[in-house]
Amino acid sequence: MTKGKYGLCPGAAAVIAFIFAILNMPIPAVLMVGYAVLAEQSEWLTRQCLQALFLVLTGSFLKMVVGAVFGTLAGMIGKWFYELANFLYGASSVLSGLVSILVLVFAVIGILKTAKGNEASLPLFGSFAAKATGAVISKPKPAPAPAAPVPEAPVPAAPASEAPASAVPAPEAPVPAAPAAADVPAVPVQDGSWVCSCGKVNSGRFCTKCGRPQA
Repeated sequence: MTKGKYGLCPGAAAVIAFIFAILNMPIPAVLMVGYAVLAEQSEWLTRQCLQALFLVLTGSFLKMVVGAVFGTLAGMIGKWFYELANFLYGASSVLSGLVSILVLVFAVIGILKTAKGNEASLPLFGSFAAKATGAVISKPKPAPAPAAPVPEAPVPAAPASEAPASAVPAPEAPVPAAPAAADVPAVPVQDGSWVCSCGKVNSGRFCTKCGRPQA
């Protein structure tokens, strides 16, 4: 397993946290959680250290409850039933020893798993540690995806009938002028008549339509 930011392997740090749980040292276990959260900022190490912390706190709490309950009962009946009071004191010690054994077994399981870089996954404590890790270490929120650009609607082309008035009209093609009538010579006809350049058929020397003399 790779080393952490300060040269300590995360697996080794998790093992140290479970050793503190075996030794019933809650304050060093709390310091290991702070190291995982603030120094290493590792979710995996934080989960393992939290499991070790929950384990040592649970063991200490159960021992305190057993000692308080059986000690109170033994103190109440000790004046009249001395032997029963001694039995309660002995039962309290036995139950406290069983709690210590359970803590030891869970801690050894955690050590063996975390030393290989795996999750400790202790019963009950694993799920609590996973939930607590999400509350202690806030995950960065993903950046919002950029909005897709809205395509602009195409502007329809104006029809030919709605062309702007400011448009300059195209110049008209010039119409070739017809040839002048004077340039067309008179065409004679075989019967003595002739056709004037204006198209009139005449028999005299002058055109009866335009007055032009026969050429």
